[in-house]
Amino acid sequence: MKAKSIILKGFLILGFATLFLSACDQKKEQQREAVTKEALSTYENIALSSTPSTCDCESDWFPHSATPAPEEGKGSPFDTTITTNCIFQQWTWQKFLWLTKPKSNGKPLFLDSLNQVTSEMQSVEPQSGVSVVLKSYNQAGPDGVLRTTPSYSANKATQDTVFYAIYVNDIMKEAAKAFADSLENGSLPRKNTSSFPIGSFELKTSWVATSSLPSGTASDYYTTSGAILQQNG
Repeated sequence: MKAKSIILKGFLILGFATLFLSACDQKKEQQREAVTKEALSTYENIALSSTPSTCDCESDWFPHSATPAPEEGKGSPFDTTITTNCIFQQWTWQKFLWLTKPKSNGKPLFLDSLNQVTSEMQSVEPQSGVSVVLKSYNQAGPDGVLRTTPSYSANKATQDTVFYAIYVNDIMKEAAKAFADSLENGSLPRKNTSSFPIGSFELKTSWVATSSLPSGTASDYYTTSGAILQQNG
């Protein structure tokens, strides 16, 4: 009887504990739902209060030659618990304008001030007389190659290979080198929370021959001279 009594008491205690934990879980879940609803309500209110005009470019981004880089990290529009689509849209517009703003030599910023690298983050040696060096054309593996469609081409018949050039800023390049060195010398632990610092970015650009552009539209595009390197093998 004692054994049965102890077992019964054990089941009762376990039952009460289960009910207690279940009640706690329900309360926590209700609190989480309340926080989520409050957050969604805040987001919806912000989104509803933002008229389409607030997502447009800002006047102080112009003239284009003086477009400032968008703020990032601490103190930026993203430094908030609740964001809106407008914040991202405006950042995207400003980032694009900043990357393409003309420098004194006539080149856009990304060609003038960034580092062209390979997919392995190795520096691409510049070629005399050209602004960009092109070699990569693979799409997510060795077999996929993107080409222009005949209907897009000027003579409605040819197809041109789409080439790519990758650029990184100094912050990302230096951080990548530091990571590579630490991996090589074993100073970076296998389990770590290391990440690229705020402000690091990689830009992938795509290029096609001007001959593939629809007739009379070349002035709508940024054009420059480039060298196409032969693939090894």
